[in-house]
Amino acid sequence: MVLAIQFSVSGNAYAVPCQRVIEVMPLLELRAVPRAPAWLAGVFAYHGALVSVVDACQLIGGYECSKRLSSRVAIVHCVLPELGDVVVGVLAERMTAVRRLEGTPLIASAPGSLPYLDQVVQEGAELVHLIDVEGLVRATRLPEGDPSPRLGEALA
Repeated sequence: MVLAIQFSVSGNAYAVPCQRVIEVMPLLELRAVPRAPAWLAGVFAYHGALVSVVDACQLIGGYECSKRLSSRVAIVHCVLPELGDVVVGVLAERMTAVRRLEGTPLIASAPGSLPYLDQVVQEGAELVHLIDVEGLVRATRLPEGDPSPRLGEALA
Protein backbone atom coordinates (compact mmCIF):
# COMPACT_ATOMS: atom_id res chain seq x y z
CA MET A 1 0.00 0.00 0.00
CA VAL A 2 1.27 3.45 -0.97
CA LEU A 3 -0.26 6.77 0.02
CA ALA A 4 0.43 9.13 -2.89
CA ILE A 5 -0.55 12.44 -4.48
CA GLN A 6 -1.86 11.72 -7.95
CA PHE A 7 -1.55 13.94 -11.02
CA SER A 8 -1.97 13.65 -14.78
CA VAL A 9 0.38 13.93 -17.76
CA SER A 10 -0.97 13.31 -21.28
CA GLY A 11 -4.08 11.76 -19.75
CA ASN A 12 -2.06 9.15 -17.84
CA ALA A 13 -1.98 8.82 -14.05
CA TYR A 14 1.23 9.45 -12.10
CA ALA A 15 1.78 9.84 -8.37
CA VAL A 16 4.38 11.03 -5.88
CA PRO A 17 4.56 9.04 -2.61
CA CYS A 18 3.33 11.24 0.26
CA GLN A 19 6.37 10.47 2.45
CA ARG A 20 8.40 12.60 -0.03
CA VAL A 21 5.95 15.53 -0.10
CA ILE A 22 6.46 18.52 2.19
CA GLU A 23 3.57 20.61 0.87
CA VAL A 24 1.28 21.00 -2.13
CA MET A 25 0.85 24.59 -3.29
CA PRO A 26 -1.41 26.25 -5.85
CA LEU A 27 0.25 27.32 -9.08
CA LEU A 28 2.41 30.31 -8.22
CA GLU A 29 4.46 32.94 -10.00
CA LEU A 30 7.83 31.44 -10.92
CA ARG A 31 10.95 33.35 -11.88
CA ALA A 32 12.23 32.23 -15.27
CA VAL A 33 15.80 30.93 -15.45
CA PRO A 34 17.76 32.12 -18.50
CA ARG A 35 18.94 29.34 -20.88
CA ALA A 36 17.16 26.73 -18.79
CA PRO A 37 15.97 23.43 -20.27
CA ALA A 38 12.25 23.38 -21.16
CA TRP A 39 11.40 21.12 -18.18
CA LEU A 40 12.64 23.77 -15.69
CA ALA A 41 9.50 25.85 -15.15
CA GLY A 42 11.36 28.36 -12.97
CA VAL A 43 12.36 29.03 -9.38
CA PHE A 44 10.79 30.63 -6.31
CA ALA A 45 11.72 31.47 -2.73
CA TYR A 46 10.47 28.90 -0.22
CA HIS A 47 11.23 29.41 3.48
CA GLY A 48 14.43 31.29 2.71
CA ALA A 49 15.71 28.91 0.04
CA LEU A 50 15.57 29.02 -3.75
CA VAL A 51 13.58 26.04 -5.04
CA SER A 52 13.64 24.87 -8.65
CA VAL A 53 10.36 23.66 -10.14
CA VAL A 54 10.32 20.80 -12.64
CA ASP A 55 7.41 20.83 -15.10
CA ALA A 56 6.36 17.16 -15.07
CA CYS A 57 4.21 17.70 -18.18
CA GLN A 58 7.25 18.96 -20.10
CA LEU A 59 9.63 16.34 -18.72
CA ILE A 60 7.34 13.34 -19.24
CA GLY A 61 4.87 14.46 -21.92
CA GLY A 62 6.80 17.04 -23.92
CA TYR A 63 4.31 19.90 -23.42
CA GLU A 64 4.03 22.85 -21.02
CA CYS A 65 1.80 22.39 -17.96
CA SER A 66 -1.54 24.16 -18.40
CA LYS A 67 -2.27 27.03 -16.03
CA ARG A 68 -5.47 25.73 -14.39
CA LEU A 69 -6.86 25.68 -10.87
CA SER A 70 -6.01 21.99 -10.68
CA SER A 71 -2.35 22.59 -11.68
CA ARG A 72 -0.27 22.50 -8.51
CA VAL A 73 3.30 22.38 -7.28
CA ALA A 74 4.26 19.56 -4.92
CA ILE A 75 7.29 20.50 -2.82
CA VAL A 76 9.23 17.26 -2.44
CA HIS A 77 12.30 16.28 -0.44
CA CYS A 78 15.01 13.68 -0.85
CA VAL A 79 18.51 13.03 0.44
CA LEU A 80 21.22 12.03 -2.01
CA PRO A 81 24.77 11.04 -0.97
CA GLU A 82 26.32 13.27 -3.64
CA LEU A 83 24.06 16.31 -2.98
CA GLY A 84 22.75 16.05 0.59
CA ASP A 85 19.24 17.36 1.29
CA VAL A 86 17.42 18.43 -1.87
CA VAL A 87 14.06 20.20 -2.06
CA VAL A 88 12.44 20.60 -5.47
CA GLY A 89 9.00 21.49 -6.80
CA VAL A 90 7.07 19.25 -9.19
CA LEU A 91 4.51 21.11 -11.30
CA ALA A 92 1.70 19.02 -12.80
CA GLU A 93 -1.92 19.08 -13.94
CA ARG A 94 -4.87 17.65 -12.00
CA MET A 95 -2.89 17.37 -8.78
CA THR A 96 -5.98 17.30 -6.60
CA ALA A 97 -6.19 13.92 -4.91
CA VAL A 98 -4.34 11.89 -2.33
CA ARG A 99 -4.89 8.21 -3.03
CA ARG A 100 -4.25 5.03 -1.15
CA LEU A 101 -2.79 2.80 -3.86
CA GLU A 102 -3.50 -0.72 -2.73
CA GLY A 103 -3.38 -2.35 -6.14
CA THR A 104 -0.86 -4.80 -7.44
CA PRO A 105 2.58 -3.44 -8.39
CA LEU A 106 3.35 -4.59 -11.92
CA ILE A 107 6.72 -5.85 -13.07
CA ALA A 108 7.93 -4.43 -16.36
CA SER A 109 9.09 -6.95 -18.93
CA ALA A 110 12.00 -4.66 -19.84
CA PRO A 111 13.73 -2.20 -17.52
CA GLY A 112 12.76 1.45 -18.05
CA SER A 113 15.27 3.97 -19.28
CA LEU A 114 13.78 6.91 -17.37
CA PRO A 115 15.25 7.01 -13.84
CA TYR A 116 12.42 9.15 -12.43
CA LEU A 117 9.76 6.53 -13.18
CA ASP A 118 9.35 3.89 -10.50
CA GLN A 119 6.91 1.00 -10.31
CA VAL A 120 3.46 0.91 -11.90
CA VAL A 121 0.50 0.07 -9.67
CA GLN A 122 -2.70 -1.34 -11.13
CA GLU A 123 -5.82 0.09 -9.47
CA GLY A 124 -8.74 -1.70 -11.12
CA ALA A 125 -8.49 -0.80 -14.81
CA GLU A 126 -6.22 2.21 -14.12
CA LEU A 127 -2.42 2.12 -14.18
CA VAL A 128 -0.66 4.62 -11.89
CA HIS A 129 3.05 5.24 -12.46
CA LEU A 130 4.94 6.23 -9.30
CA ILE A 131 7.60 8.93 -9.47
CA ASP A 132 11.01 8.19 -7.92
CA VAL A 133 11.99 11.55 -6.40
CA GLU A 134 15.70 10.68 -6.14
CA GLY A 135 15.68 9.55 -9.78
CA LEU A 136 13.90 12.78 -10.74
CA VAL A 137 16.57 14.93 -9.08
CA ARG A 138 19.40 12.89 -10.60
CA ALA A 139 17.81 12.95 -14.09
CA THR A 140 17.32 16.71 -14.05
CA ARG A 141 20.85 17.57 -12.88
CA LEU A 142 22.92 18.77 -15.79
CA PRO A 143 26.43 17.45 -16.35
CA GLU A 144 29.42 19.43 -15.10
CA GLY A 145 30.60 21.92 -17.69
CA ASP A 146 27.10 22.48 -19.14
CA PRO A 147 26.47 26.25 -19.29
CA SER A 148 22.79 25.88 -18.32
CA PRO A 149 21.78 26.39 -14.68
CA ARG A 150 21.61 23.29 -12.49
CA LEU A 151 18.57 22.20 -10.57
CA GLY A 152 18.49 24.14 -7.31
CA GLU A 153 21.30 26.47 -8.35
CA ALA A 154 20.85 30.04 -7.10
CA LEU A 155 20.54 32.85 -9.58
CA ALA A 156 23.47 35.25 -9.65
